[in-house]
Amino acid sequence: MKTPLNRENGHRIVTFFDTCFKQGVIDAYEFGDDYGVKEFIAQHKRDFVFGILGSSDDFDWQVFRFALYRWARASRLKALAEGYIYEIRKKDNLWCLLPFCLRFYIMGMEEWLRYPSPVGIEIFKKEMKVHWDPNEKVRKMSTFDFISYMHEFAYDYCKLPEEKQPVKPIVVDGYCRAIYDLTRKYAQKKNSKASAR
Repeated sequence: MKTPLNRENGHRIVTFFDTCFKQGVIDAYEFGDDYGVKEFIAQHKRDFVFGILGSSDDFDWQVFRFALYRWARASRLKALAEGYIYEIRKKDNLWCLLPFCLRFYIMGMEEWLRYPSPVGIEIFKKEMKVHWDPNEKVRKMSTFDFISYMHEFAYDYCKLPEEKQPVKPIVVDGYCRAIYDLTRKYAQKKNSKASAR
């Protein structure tokens, strides 16, 4: 049986990180209360507490997984929703997707707070892998930009007290390495197919 953490899903995971980032920008824009956005970030970022802006309560990881499942299906990543997110059943290496998604979601909110202007938001919603910055030219984010951000988030996770780490840092580090290797192999396969035409 094919493992959910495979080459195709490695590529989809990075695409989904962009979905989470974009959702953070859009949620912050639609929330309409920058102070409330700052408060959410303060309560959820440092300790990787799961939640969605505007919800009255924090989420346990199972509820947050369902939110990600919904986002994945809405962003045409049904294969990731069904073949990976749905398969997260316990706190293991597959589970590591959840804290990274949370931090990309929060990263989107932080970018909104730097440029809290609705100008360009409709164009931003249609773009893929771009920073939110309506005051400058579109700044693309490459696959390996997302990998770099993953390592930053992993560093923050590893600084948590041991009792606040649902999985061990070595598992999170292995997950980062796996996503890097899988996306690199996916790019190599894609390039070799293109050159063969």
